[in-house]
Amino acid sequence: MATTKHTPTRGQMQALNDAMKGMGITRVGRTDDVDQIAHALAPEEFPEMALMVEYQSHTECLAIATDQQLLLLKPKLFSKKRDIKRFPYHQLTDVSWKPGIANHRITLHLGKRQEVIHCSWLAGQDRGRDLVALLRSGIPEDTKAVAATPQSAKARTLEEWVYHLDPATKSGITGKLDYQQLARALDAEEMPVRMVSGAYDFRAEYSYRAKLEANADLKSGTLMATPNRLVFVHKPTFGQPLVIAISYNRIEDVTHTTGKIFGSLSIWVDGAEQKFDKIDQAKVAGWVHHVQQRAGISPVPVDAPANTLDGYLRQLDMQERELLLQFMVPQDIADLLGDGEVVERIRSVAYTDNYMLEVHAWPGVLVRTDRRLLYCSNWRGSKPAIASFKYDDIDSIDHTRGRLMGSITIVTAEATAKFDQLPDGEVAEWLELIQERAGIGA
Repeated sequence: MATTKHTPTRGQMQALNDAMKGMGITRVGRTDDVDQIAHALAPEEFPEMALMVEYQSHTECLAIATDQQLLLLKPKLFSKKRDIKRFPYHQLTDVSWKPGIANHRITLHLGKRQEVIHCSWLAGQDRGRDLVALLRSGIPEDTKAVAATPQSAKARTLEEWVYHLDPATKSGITGKLDYQQLARALDAEEMPVRMVSGAYDFRAEYSYRAKLEANADLKSGTLMATPNRLVFVHKPTFGQPLVIAISYNRIEDVTHTTGKIFGSLSIWVDGAEQKFDKIDQAKVAGWVHHVQQRAGISPVPVDAPANTLDGYLRQLDMQERELLLQFMVPQDIADLLGDGEVVERIRSVAYTDNYMLEVHAWPGVLVRTDRRLLYCSNWRGSKPAIASFKYDDIDSIDHTRGRLMGSITIVTAEATAKFDQLPDGEVAEWLELIQERAGIGA
């Protein structure tokens, strides 16, 4: 059926241009497509998102999600024009999402009929999932399908939970997630409070193994922390899944290792080690603290050398220790510490608060203890500049991420303080730990 050619308004063209910009480099050479889409829009219809997809074996298809429908432009034989396939939202009953390693599948449900499109990870992280969220939001409530089984409903809930995590929290979740399999591993009302990608070393007790042999034994999967237990799920290409469940009340101790990229978490139950390796090193400390808290395990005693200021500095390599000593006098910080206060981490930072201009960011050190954050600077031999922030006094926290460095900004009733030039790989750890101790929702 022929459609009336519509002359787009300035507002529609601006919306279309904004949607195309989100495609990045894949929008190059799409001028004819943009013109065809613009004239195919209905009056008062505005594009919201554009994405390059594969549809009906055509890899060069353009998907345009508007506020009324999904438009799919696929190649037309012997013509520069494209066929336009329309999927009004009121005809959709559901939109399902299945991520893959290289390509992700989006299934449009129109009652009993289905249409499948694929998007590549090259389109950008989460771009395909963003399209799914947009399409689902357009489906009228009275036409949405009800999940066929409780497991399907649980899988959808898990998918939505992961999708809405903030970028810092989501950064440790990598690879393909099988939400159906994760749902099977959880109880009916059980939901994770933490999730991270890792690998289970089921032969961790064999300490004599060579490194290459140990890596070959790893079972990659997803580690979840629920309110009552840890659950690890490994789904092989063929065969039955491996599910490891450990209740917190069975855990005797938790130890860890960290490297430049990955770390490991070892859970000790009845004297045996359950080791989860290949975890984002920036996430390891947060998981250790979470397990200790849930299992009622006290951290290393406060009188242990590594938890004192001198002990912490002694365990650093010479180059890192000398860098910190450029901006601090250890005795100045030691005088600030209370009885039994544990020094957990020290990092060099550039400090700014609401009494200082951004251009006057002051180099110093950020000290994280089990009770508060301390800033101290003896830069250029000046009188020490000191600031103290108890976790209970922190009202909100924000962060930035970069290729090498990031920042943490905290807000209290008295001040807004920014700690810049933190190693980017550690920003997530600082953020999660401060949020938890300050009682701020992630």
